[in-house]
Amino acid sequence: MTARARGTQAVRRLTRLSPQELADVARAQVALVRAQAAVWTRPSGRLIGLPRDTPEHDPPGSEELALRLGRAVHRAGAYGFFRPKCLTRALALKTMLEERGVRCGLSLDRTRTDPERP
Repeated sequence: MTARARGTQAVRRLTRLSPQELADVARAQVALVRAQAAVWTRPSGRLIGLPRDTPEHDPPGSEELALRLGRAVHRAGAYGFFRPKCLTRALALKTMLEERGVRCGLSLDRTRTDPERP
């Protein structure tokens, strides 16, 4: 598939979204750009930072919100300006949830792609 065909397909899919979903995708794209900048500029041990002050209990509807924002991050990653890797997507979603007062965590686990490397 050519780049032009991919772009046409992305526009077609995005025009099918509701205004709320489109706004979520736009916010997710901004969050992905910020998360990618953090991955490029911060040492890996400082990517997460200190947890934000969030309420003891999640707000009502937080589970649905998490699913909605997760879909938005996925769509922004699939059809946005760049194709972020898993870490960038996870950081973006974590930030978006924390900004809305939803308690969340991020578990980083090392994945080996080369069995010869320790």
